[in-house]
Amino acid sequence: MEYKPSYADSLRADIQPSYSDSLYHHGILGMHWGVRRYQNSDGSYTPAGKARRANESEPQLSSIDKKYDKLAKKDAKEFARAKVSTGEGAGNRRKAIKTIVEQRRKENEHYGEAFDAYLEEQDMTKHVNAAKRERTVKDVAESTRRGINTAARVFNTVSRFL
Repeated sequence: MEYKPSYADSLRADIQPSYSDSLYHHGILGMHWGVRRYQNSDGSYTPAGKARRANESEPQLSSIDKKYDKLAKKDAKEFARAKVSTGEGAGNRRKAIKTIVEQRRKENEHYGEAFDAYLEEQDMTKHVNAAKRERTVKDVAESTRRGINTAARVFNTVSRFL
């Protein structure tokens, strides 16, 4: 008896992907063929090209300096936030951040310059408002906790006499 493929077998054969050794590339979505972003056809630079060249001429930071630059930005934000924070533990937080900053200044000379620049850029009103919100939330949570504890004590006292 000879094997005859069923209708389902023929459907499976149509679904199976066909592979080829060719590679096709039809461009990038939104890309316009022949349009230059940075240089005109006569060789002059477009405004975007001039800006790009200006950025390339700036001295590049080493990978270590990039790392410390990123840390300086993060530490400046944290330092500014701690500077205006109030409440429990605020003084310890300020001391800890100040110690970290002093240590990193000794480790890398670029860090100190970057930290000072980023600290000047900080919007202190934004940090003050954030500190007020944090303090309000903590105060509400604390007063709620106290109210619940007081109610629990009263309930326990009353339930002993029942």
